[in-house]
Amino acid sequence: MSWGTQQQDEYCIGSATRLIIARLEITRSRLRDLPQTAFPVVILALPSLWILFNLPPLWRDVDAYVQTTYPPAPQTILLHGPLYCTLSRMPLWLGYLASGGRFVWAGHFFEHSQLTDAGVLALILAQHAALVWAAFYLITACATGVVARTSLAVFFACQPFFYAFAQCVGSETLSLILMLVVAGAALRLVRCYPRVRAADWVVLSALLCCCILTRKINLVLAAAMLPLTMTVLALRDWWRGQFRWRRQSRVWFASFGVAVAAIVWATAMTHLLCWRAGIPWRPKFGYTVIWRLNFLQPIPPLSRAELLRDVAARCNRPDSARLVKFLRDWFEKHPAWQPARFARDARRNFFSGAEEKRDADFDLALDDIAHAFLLPPSAPLRTAALRDFFFGLTRGQTDAATSLFQSTTYFFAHPDEMPQCASLSTFQIPEADLLRFSNLHYLHWWSFLSMRAWLIGAGLPAQMASRSRSASASWVR
Repeated sequence: MSWGTQQQDEYCIGSATRLIIARLEITRSRLRDLPQTAFPVVILALPSLWILFNLPPLWRDVDAYVQTTYPPAPQTILLHGPLYCTLSRMPLWLGYLASGGRFVWAGHFFEHSQLTDAGVLALILAQHAALVWAAFYLITACATGVVARTSLAVFFACQPFFYAFAQCVGSETLSLILMLVVAGAALRLVRCYPRVRAADWVVLSALLCCCILTRKINLVLAAAMLPLTMTVLALRDWWRGQFRWRRQSRVWFASFGVAVAAIVWATAMTHLLCWRAGIPWRPKFGYTVIWRLNFLQPIPPLSRAELLRDVAARCNRPDSARLVKFLRDWFEKHPAWQPARFARDARRNFFSGAEEKRDADFDLALDDIAHAFLLPPSAPLRTAALRDFFFGLTRGQTDAATSLFQSTTYFFAHPDEMPQCASLSTFQIPEADLLRFSNLHYLHWWSFLSMRAWLIGAGLPAQMASRSRSASASWVR
């Protein structure tokens, strides 16, 4: 063997040895970090497994039925967020095929979905898996050590609110999961402030866009969260004497641009879906507002009539003013506010022509009325809004979790509105037995705490974990 060949062999052996050592170091590092991942994930998954074995799938009344069964239409694109209406069809389709249904392509099923027990179970499993991942993503943004992460996982697993919603069919579940992911992404972004990478802005903007496409009310989150957060951070730096105008203003304008981009993307996507489905785009905000007009019920008749006259005077459309007069007469003739019946009667009496044009005109008239009610808001409306807000703070997790059982029993009083649900196992259970599931002890762990007290208490573990992470990071540096 020549000297050159021997040297080449020694070089190859040395390279292979170094590669093996590097791989062993990587494996050892991953094994060392495994408890930081495995322990929290197992803890977060335990409540999901318990609920899956002890509770039937729950439903957010007829809204969930519309979101999972209606074809692309104003109800699934304009009224309800289109993201859940679309994503929920995939596990429903897979479960339908697994249950032995006639083979259909996904595109056909998305337009003509069929509910099966296997499909609903697949959807619930997907929601629980997404919840566990989102919770772990948020926890890893708050803490690094295995003890801190495990402690936060235990705290999260003790919150029945999240897991009850994961057991429920409805867009509120996806919205809740996305909120956790947005919180985790926002914490990572704040941690590297003011040196925020462009990729972090893009990810957060995409997440906010998904939130808006899930529930329209999340538009408020997209419009306010980022600019307000960056304003608070800038004020903190100014208070500490670390404010740099050029750097902080660049970050603030970037946050404002990201919020605007999320809203523009969501609006463009909605317009695109309407165009593809052949639906004229129009706002559905007014249709949502009429479900909140019960605040008019306790107002004395004369005061209510005067308020509605002022609203009619502020309307820009003639059909809107006529609709307000119909609303005034409705309250005089009916003892209780029934928004669905009012909408049905108003559409039939005041709007004619093809169904699509009639619905579009009705939505535009309702949107005009909603703006007349809210700009500016009347004293009774402000009082009702404040009363509902403070009442919501007095409610607790138990109230939110058990309300899902009440919304599930909506089917028993209105089976004609949810015909495909009649064959599902959830609705084979008698109504009284279904409501008894809400008495499970886990759902009542925090019944002694209001939402206000819970929010204050929930901030303490996250704050302690964040301080622990900051301290460990500074020690490493």
